[in-house]
Amino acid sequence: MCIRLITKTIQNNQIRLRVFDDMKEFQKQIELLEIQRKFQKVNSCIRYKHSFRREKIIKLANMDKTQKEIAEKMNCSYSTVKREIKAIRESLG
Repeated sequence: MCIRLITKTIQNNQIRLRVFDDMKEFQKQIELLEIQRKFQKVNSCIRYKHSFRREKIIKLANMDKTQKEIAEKMNCSYSTVKREIKAIRESLG
């Protein structure tokens, strides 16, 4: 008995259809999609953490705090503050 399962994915405004003849192949694809979704959630949390940290660094820098004072105020290392400031500068161009 042949089972045909069709999945639809949308990427870059394009719809891609895929036909699976094998249930195991379909289940494997579903597992991969679930892993991708979990990874996207983790990435989203990390991006939020970085953007929140960078906003706080900008606020403290606008208050004429040194990098060392910012690190102490935020309870993080001096190198973390330096790395975030570098990332802020790179994002501004």
